Amino acid sequence: EPETVATANFIRNEDNNIKAAFDMHTFGPLILWPWGYTYDHAEDYDYLFEYGKSLQESVVGVNGHPYTSEQSSGLYPAAGTAEDFFYVNGIVNSVLFEGRG
Repeated sequence: EPETVATANFIRNEDNNIKAAFDMHTFGPLILWPWGYTYDHAEDYDYLFEYGKSLQESVVGVNGHPYTSEQSSGLYPAAGTAEDFFYVNGIVNSVLFEGRG
């Protein structure tokens, strides 16, 4: 699909200087971060853990609804997740928000 190719090319282009990226789904109140395809920890695991925790606290502060922050594969392992794609392309602040459904 041309849109998918254009989006991937935009994300891969370092000149765009993307600092954060997120994907949205509506399974339940979760904040998920790399890796999704494996239970192994990403190189930036400690940072991602703290980043997810800060996002979790921010969401509660805004609407009072608690979200759980965890490595994406903790929900279930899945290949080809957006947060993994963002991460391998140098966007460390990459998460998947699962809305409350």
